[in-house]
Formats: sequence, C-alpha cells, structure tokens
Amino acid sequence: MEILVVSPWDLEDPRAWSGAVVPMLEALRREAEARGHRLTATSISVSHHRVDRVLARASGALRRGYLPQHSWATAGRSGRTTRSEVEKRRPDAVVGIAASGVLARARLDVPCVQITDATFRAIQGLYPQFTDLSAFARWQGDAIERAALRRSDQMVVASDWARRSLVEDYGAEPERITVAPFGPAVGNPDGMPRRTSEDGVLRVLAVATDWHRKGGDRAVEVVGRLRDSGVSAVLTVLGDTPRTPLPTWVRAPGRVSRPQMAEEYARHDVLLELTRGAAGGITLADAAGFGLPCVVQSTGGVADVVVDGVTGSLVDDEDQAVRALTELVDPELRDRRGAQARERFESVLSWDCWARKVLPVIERAALMR
Repeated sequence: MEILVVSPWDLEDPRAWSGAVVPMLEALRREAEARGHRLTATSISVSHHRVDRVLARASGALRRGYLPQHSWATAGRSGRTTRSEVEKRRPDAVVGIAASGVLARARLDVPCVQITDATFRAIQGLYPQFTDLSAFARWQGDAIERAALRRSDQMVVASDWARRSLVEDYGAEPERITVAPFGPAVGNPDGMPRRTSEDGVLRVLAVATDWHRKGGDRAVEVVGRLRDSGVSAVLTVLGDTPRTPLPTWVRAPGRVSRPQMAEEYARHDVLLELTRGAAGGITLADAAGFGLPCVVQSTGGVADVVVDGVTGSLVDDEDQAVRALTELVDPELRDRRGAQARERFESVLSWDCWARKVLPVIERAALMR
C-alpha cells in the first residue's frame, strides 16, 4: 500500500507542532515499512488568500482575532494543492497531520485519515491566537472542521477530550475515531535515569515555552509556598522567562537544545505543569520517558497522559498543586510513581506504541472504500 502524508507543517522541522511532527512521521514510516507499505510525505504550504489578509487587518482594527490558516479561501488553495499532489503520486491512502485546513476543500477520491490533537471548537480560549476571535473567524473555523471531518474516513486523536469534542460538537460517529496519545519530543531514553537526592532537596522542573500560558508564574508561586512550609525545594524553568527578577532558588536557563533538555529531565525529581491551556501532553510524555512523576493542571487532553494517583497528580488549582508536591517529598512515593510513569511510557506513550495503533486504522480506511 502507498501512503501519502500531508500537513501544513514543515515535516523536517524538529520544532513543528510542539516537536511532534518529526518523531511522529519517523515512527509511522518505520511501522509502515515493517508491515510492507511505502510511506511518503509532503508539506502543503500556500500563501494566504488576499481576502484573508484584508479581513485579518480589519479584525485587528476591531481588536478581534482572525485566522487566515483557518479560512475558507485559503483552505481552497490548500485543497487544490493537495489534490494535485494526490493526482501526481496516486497513493492508496492519504494521512493528514493537523490538516483540517488542508483536507477541508480537497476533492479526493482516495481514503483519508486525519490525525489531530484538538478540534477548532475545543481549542478556542486555550491559546492566545484562538482567543477573542471574530464571529466570522469562528464560523469559518467550524465550517472547515466539519468539511475536513466529512472528507476523513477515520480520525486519530491524541485524547478522549478531543474525541468527545468531535462527537459532541461536530456530530462525528464514535466508531470512526481512535484515541492514540502522542509521544515525546525530546526522544526515547534507554531506561530510567538513576536519581540520587542525598541532600534532601526536591528538584522541580517546569517547561514554559510561553511563560504566561504555560503557568511559569504559577510554578514559582507553588514552589515558593512549598518552601515556606519548610520543604527544601528548588525550581528550574526551561523556555520562556519573565522580564521581572526571579527568586534566587529559581534557575531559568532559557531555551535549550534537545540534548540539554534531556539532561534536565534526567536530573530533576518531578515535573510541574500548571498550564492555563494545552491540547495535548508532549512535555508530559517527555517526563514519563525519563521516569518523572508529574503534577499537572487538569486541562485539555492531559488526563490521557498522566494517570491521577498513579503516574502523577491532576490538579485544579495552586492549593492542590502544593499538596501534591508535598506528597512527592517522600522518596519512596516519588520513585514508585516515577517507575509507573516509565512503564506507561513504554506501553502507551512512546511513538512506536502510537504508530502500532495508528497503522491498522490507515489499513482499515483503505479497505473500507
């Protein structure tokens, strides 16, 4: 079987789609070849329609958001480009990665499988660019989501949260949806790091690509309250940093390389993620791979990654986060949850596990036509 993967993302950029695209594609290719299939991939990149550029400026003047990448006109351009690629390559199945805008207006006569972490309706308000949208932008986003769903024979989503939105918000048939949690961005470590905390200090890690949205300020507050209660704890924040000074017990090296991130995961005791909005859990899968228990805000699709009370704690506010971290001061509990997190990584959260679940979906879609 010939499989063609299409996506608006740069399929060679290791940072694309929170670092998911490249390892996802590599795992899918390995599994396809192991099952006797051939997989090729192409990025569908088009310029925004001039109508969308005008509407974006008008919406900005009214202090409302507009998304050219989620517009009917630009989707038409993407659809024509996608159809041209399909006609040229003649695959047996098309797989779209985060590709609702690519598939919505693509008139294809081959089976399609769409892979996503969220729906347009579910993601509104979780990310800055999806907040305060104009009514027309919301209408277009919903129209594209519905059109892409009609084009897709099967849907693969990262969480039950996304599955529920497809069913409840867009009327998708549950039997057409497969939940397959995404894997890590940093990589698959060989075994779990051996941690020694003889000094009794709890080393907390936060990854904040966007300081406010990812809750960097909340992480500082929670660890500060933990220290005020008498617990010896320090915090490292990777990624974005605020302009205001941080306490001396906070280390903020900024954005680091993937190998450096792996080193940071290996040397810390727990991951704290108090994000104000997240669709999936790439960072949480990273942490699981390194055997880190997680204390994480219960939002979006994170419950499919962190099992509450087993591999970490799902919390609703700062008070619960302080209590969860206080529990993890106990090294035996911390080690047990870390080991369970690593076990879940090996059985559910690696990209190879993901690909083994997704390839049969693609095969089934091809056979159903």
